[in-house]
Amino acid sequence: RRHTRFRNVTGVQTCALPISGADTWRWMGSTGWWRVLNTSPEPVSAKLEINLEAFAAPRHLRVELDHQPLDSILVTAAGSTRTLGPFLLTTGEHLIGFRAVEPPESADDRVHNGDTRRLSIRFGSAQWHLAQQ
Repeated sequence: RRHTRFRNVTGVQTCALPISGADTWRWMGSTGWWRVLNTSPEPVSAKLEINLEAFAAPRHLRVELDHQPLDSILVTAAGSTRTLGPFLLTTGEHLIGFRAVEPPESADDRVHNGDTRRLSIRFGSAQWHLAQQ
């Protein structure tokens, strides 16, 4: 049986407030990354289904696998669930990189609320799926 799972999540700024109930999110500044571990003894092709929302205006997001460009998508301020990949994951650890094309902004710049964090893309709930072989 094949298993692909997150090993850890680093480099994405955490927002302290839940959306509702157990649903949480993380804000990214200019860049972020996830380390993913394929624990199966063979390569798998997997897709990442993730809820993404741009801060204040549509923003382009570049997606990389192990420092190699994979995709570029437009993320809207209204947010939506997107499918990224497929990612070909050999056995072991991989780096999924995210780069915002447009510079991040602070909420204070937009609504003068004192929040000076530099934000670009909100990462919500995420789930891995094996791609069809």
